[in-house]
Amino acid sequence: MFAVTSIYLASKLAEEPTKIRDIVNVSSRILHPDDDPLNIGERYWSLRDSVLNCELYLLRMIQFDAALDYPQNYLLSYLNSLKPWVLPPQWEKANVSQMAWNLLQDSFHLPVKEASEILALGVLKLAIDASELEISNEGTSIVWWKVEVLNDLLCLLICLLLQLLVCHEHYHFLLIRPNRKKH
Repeated sequence: MFAVTSIYLASKLAEEPTKIRDIVNVSSRILHPDDDPLNIGERYWSLRDSVLNCELYLLRMIQFDAALDYPQNYLLSYLNSLKPWVLPPQWEKANVSQMAWNLLQDSFHLPVKEASEILALGVLKLAIDASELEISNEGTSIVWWKVEVLNDLLCLLICLLLQLLVCHEHYHFLLIRPNRKKH
C-alpha cells in the first residue's frame, strides 16, 4: 500500500496529478493479474480509502515537508548568470549548455545525495572543464564557481564530480582532451 500511495503522492507533488481511480485500478491489476478488472464497488472504495489514509500517514511521517527542489532550476540560473562572462562565439562553440543538461539528465541514474544546487553546479563545472571554456574573472580573484559555493560545500562538489566522472568514464570527450591550438 505504501508503494501505491507513494506513486499517488509523487504525482501530486510533481504537479502531474493522476486520478486516484487510475492509481487504484492499475495497482489492483498489477497486484492481482488473474482477477477481473476492478469494478466500482465495496472493494474499490476500500482500496481507495486505504490509499487516502496511507497518504495522510506518509505526509505526517515526512512532517508535511513535501516541497521538491529541482536541480534544473539551479542549472538554468547558473547558466544565465555565467553566460555574460564569456564571449558569445566562445559560448556557442563550447556547447556548455547542452553538455551540462545532458550530464544533469544522466546524473539522475546515480545515487546522488547532494543538494540540488550542488548537483547543478557540479555538472556545470564538469561541462565547462570538458569543453575547456575560458571564463574570465578579470578584476577579481574569485573563481566563477566559488562565487556559488561556500567553502564547506567544496568537498561535496568534488565528491560529486568524481561520481559523475566515474559514471561517464566511457565518454572519452570528458576524460581525454584533444590538443587544441591556441591562437
